[in-house]
Amino acid sequence: MATKPKVLSLSIYLIKNKDLPDPELVNLDKADPPIDLDIGEGAARLYVKTEFVRQQPPWTRLFTALPEVPDGTFGRPNSVGAVLIYRAADATFLLSFGMGRHLVQQDAVERDFGLRVTLNSVNPNELRALDKATYTHRPLVSRNQSSRGVDIFDLDVDGESEVLYAITGQSQDPRLGPRVTGRDALTVLLALQADDLPSLLAHVLARYRAPLLAAFDWVDNVQRVRDPDFLQLLDMVLDDMLAQPNGAMLWMGEPEIVDWEQVAGYQFDLRPRTPMHPTLDLNHLTAYLHAAGESLCVVSLRRHWVHLVDANHQSLKMWHAYRCLNAEIGEDDATYVLRNGNWLKVKPSFAAQVDESLRTLPIRDLALPEFQHANEGEYNDHVAAMDASYYNLDANTIRLGGAYDKIEFCDLLKDHRTLIHVKV
Repeated sequence: MATKPKVLSLSIYLIKNKDLPDPELVNLDKADPPIDLDIGEGAARLYVKTEFVRQQPPWTRLFTALPEVPDGTFGRPNSVGAVLIYRAADATFLLSFGMGRHLVQQDAVERDFGLRVTLNSVNPNELRALDKATYTHRPLVSRNQSSRGVDIFDLDVDGESEVLYAITGQSQDPRLGPRVTGRDALTVLLALQADDLPSLLAHVLARYRAPLLAAFDWVDNVQRVRDPDFLQLLDMVLDDMLAQPNGAMLWMGEPEIVDWEQVAGYQFDLRPRTPMHPTLDLNHLTAYLHAAGESLCVVSLRRHWVHLVDANHQSLKMWHAYRCLNAEIGEDDATYVLRNGNWLKVKPSFAAQVDESLRTLPIRDLALPEFQHANEGEYNDHVAAMDASYYNLDANTIRLGGAYDKIEFCDLLKDHRTLIHVKV
């Protein structure tokens, strides 16, 4: 009898350029020699994370110095991990297992792949958590989560000033299991065997390429800039801003949610004498680059790292400095923002779209009574009492999403179709 496959957590990345060689997808310095696998029609190659015997953390000596605590009590501080590269005809995927995520060359992966697959696969009314960030001048990154399934507006996301980075919810696609989480990677819980991977990856690729569900189409109010020539132009403008950063809309910040309990500070490399900074600051990076004989520019930002380190100067997370840079550029009557290593084009605000729509509506010339009342409420009561064709809707709000998303439809409604807004 065949063994029933166990439920596994899979983290699936899509590679930007399917033809990139393995060294640009996986950190080979931390991996054992690859193992070629035969699964489906594509080419599959497994890299296992190299196991290093390391010293125990310093805090363990507090106890191992005592005769009651034998050697080996705390085990070996090693971690198992692997990545699988699967090359199909029209796409290349990378799947990470365990601590294998540390082998992934993050600059090679398609940003928001997992997010878009999740948005097209999740039940819109059964969401559990989301990560978001503002793309206005207030650089806020936050996570909202619920103990029960809710819709996206109950998680308090503002489609006019925030960009969605990650989302978790109940799957409505049986092929993706009971729950889906999406950011750059798609994370799913599935019982499957290796031979099932090719068809699964083809399925998630189709989900990624499909238009967003109507419940989430507002997400595209902020669109990724993908044209290579225009991206190069934006980076050229950014170089000019970096050459004279004073007064420019530039700042540094973590590109993702950080668990602060273990964090001691930031370093730009892991050499023992490199200073640890308590905050992530563009001036600190500039000084570091100048000491190395380099200038602050796009090329250097793409080459150097920002390490989030613990008290022992061990790297907890690392990002290219370019991913940590935030910038805003006004170009051709549009606003472009750099967040998490991506250039985003911000569509005109929802308010501007509403204003443009309202300009096309005809304005009626109504003979309303003169205002001779103590306040707006009394006036609306008077008009509605005077003429039965008027309905007083003053202060009757309509809830659109979250607790604070309410609007007043109008003050007076005439003949079921004419909206009257009374201002005093």
